[in-house]
Amino acid sequence: MSKARAIQAAFVAVCVAGAVGSVHAVGGTAALEPQVQYIAIILAAVWFGPRGGALVGILCGLLVGPHALERGERDGAGTQGMVPPAFAP
Repeated sequence: MSKARAIQAAFVAVCVAGAVGSVHAVGGTAALEPQVQYIAIILAAVWFGPRGGALVGILCGLLVGPHALERGERDGAGTQGMVPPAFAP
């Protein structure tokens, strides 16, 4: 891995940590929407291709996902609000 690639990877990691940390610090997804992660995902996709973007997107989803579940439970929706209406039973 070249020095430039290492710097890009470190910058993406810092962006992921900052996005996830800020969502956690302000009390979850009810206070701050998780779309701040798009910066890291887009940068990873541009610098490392579709696989890099997908990997960072999955990582961000796994790290912020529990906050979204907490939000639904707090709002009384549980997991009901997670199914799009078109697919609801």
